[in-house]
Amino acid sequence: MSSASFSDAKEQVRQAVDIADLVASYVTLRREGRIYKAICPWHDDSRPSLQVNPERQSFKCWVCDVGGDIFTFVMMMERVEFREALEILAQRAGVSLASASGASKEAASERQQLFEVVAWAREQFHHDLIHSPDAAAAREYLSHRRIHEESIQTFQMGYAPSRWDWLLKRAEQANFSPELLVKAGLAVNKQDSPTRYYDRFRGRVMFTICDVQGRPVAFGGRILPGQAGEDEPKYINSPQTPLFDKSRTLYGMDVAKNAISKARQAIVMEGYTDCVIAHQCGFQNALAVLGTALGEHHIQLLKRFADQVTLVLDGDEAGQKRTDEVLELFVSQQYDLRILTLPENQDPCDFLLNQGPAAFDALLGKTVDALEHRVQVAMQDLDPIQETHRANQALESILGTLAKSLQAGSGDISAQWVRGNQLLARLAHDFRVDEKSLRTRLDNLRRKTKRLSRQTGDKTDIDVIRPSKLDSWDRELLELILRSSDVARRITQQVSPDELVEGTGRTLFDQVCQLCREGVEPTYEQLMHQIEDPTLKALVVDLDERGREKSPDQLDRRVEEVLENYQRRRQSQVSRQRTALLEPGAGDVEDQHKEINELFEELRTRHGLSSPTDG
Repeated sequence: MSSASFSDAKEQVRQAVDIADLVASYVTLRREGRIYKAICPWHDDSRPSLQVNPERQSFKCWVCDVGGDIFTFVMMMERVEFREALEILAQRAGVSLASASGASKEAASERQQLFEVVAWAREQFHHDLIHSPDAAAAREYLSHRRIHEESIQTFQMGYAPSRWDWLLKRAEQANFSPELLVKAGLAVNKQDSPTRYYDRFRGRVMFTICDVQGRPVAFGGRILPGQAGEDEPKYINSPQTPLFDKSRTLYGMDVAKNAISKARQAIVMEGYTDCVIAHQCGFQNALAVLGTALGEHHIQLLKRFADQVTLVLDGDEAGQKRTDEVLELFVSQQYDLRILTLPENQDPCDFLLNQGPAAFDALLGKTVDALEHRVQVAMQDLDPIQETHRANQALESILGTLAKSLQAGSGDISAQWVRGNQLLARLAHDFRVDEKSLRTRLDNLRRKTKRLSRQTGDKTDIDVIRPSKLDSWDRELLELILRSSDVARRITQQVSPDELVEGTGRTLFDQVCQLCREGVEPTYEQLMHQIEDPTLKALVVDLDERGREKSPDQLDRRVEEVLENYQRRRQSQVSRQRTALLEPGAGDVEDQHKEINELFEELRTRHGLSSPTDG
């Protein structure tokens, strides 16, 4: 996409999305005069501190000092980069980014066609489950699993008949090509005949997999009991497609994200049915993985909405093994992972249906964090005196995990340090080892972990975006520029960007100067359109809000004061440079004589004295 067409696309989205409607889809707004107010989602807000200004299409929280426009708001709420925020808002507004780029119609519409065909397939599967006589066995299976009709609607469950071309024939009538179904993961191309295809899902209860925005992107199919062949897997998922990557997707996130965001807690289970039954039982923040262990991308997704994750494990050996696969990943990212291990041979679905929500809630109250779980598992049935080799392996494993949890540079880690010291004392006692030796080994492991982190490069998340702190005169200058284009042109003619103290302020002022050189008025709206950097956007909103609070009556006087201040700054800088030049040995004698003559000439001019050669 060219820069011009990309700018056009941004402007189309900006004009199509009202910020009040956008914010209201996340939090409850209350109108107060010309603005709206809401409880701020980025701090523990007891009174509405978030202000939404529909006239300026901006938001601002005066307590936690964050602000911006529609793009910044989505970046902060969804924890995404600018491009993804633009895509989310474009989808919301019905604006085609691809068509705005001038790309060919075929290439521009392929992704949209994939979304359309998957959504269409969901409708076919769901309608068949509800209405078709062929789906009687599927309805009976769901009833036997005690899945309610409301859940079937909420999660848009369906049924794929046990026929090789049921979906393909319907697709032909709907003008969807077999090739498109293959790209969407709905059909398979026969290897021995490139022109022949068959349905991927047959004779299965269908679970719709959606992205965070609620768009269907893939399916999971559960074979009906008694219909599986010898080599037929119980569950199959869609393959990876341009819309679907199981390492970046969690089942039920679209349904659960509001509850997760409100509670800042997520419950992650292992199966579709586990998740559905959990929601039926009142646990609206439940999710499920898609046949894979939780990975780094899953954690990044969860971090958008939750501060704490509870991983629910089946009470078997396989469940314990899967914990080890993800535990260190969570610990190394300083993310609060809790472990809930169910009684032996029970999965969440069975436990909830047999024991009830109260019993499950009681187990949630007894979860242990990742480090404690690692210690408990390592020491299970272990005699440190009799089994020294196994004890050393267990101790090394625990210390390795602890080292990752105490990495430097991960923010406020005082709580982790206290916990780490407590754990070291406990390990020394339980393993009959000198605590000083443990501390030495832990320090060595921490240094090794830190080196590896530097080599691989740590990733950071988008968090709340605050405006930079500015020098008081720099702030005054930028506020004045936003008040008047005439003032902006006057100031940019007399002050250069490198005269501003703070880097963010210089960057913003440089953009203002560039617009003036191009003959474009550097208005608030123009700057918010041009800028993508969320920190700069937050600064522009802050300057605009604070600047408009000041009386316009003294505008000319304030401009004169600002220009005089920068003139004094320049004179002071020149004086310092001249003083440094006149220091003994600081420069060439001829240069020093020249500088002295210039100083005398300035003094004569300033005091109205005549030159020695005059008269």
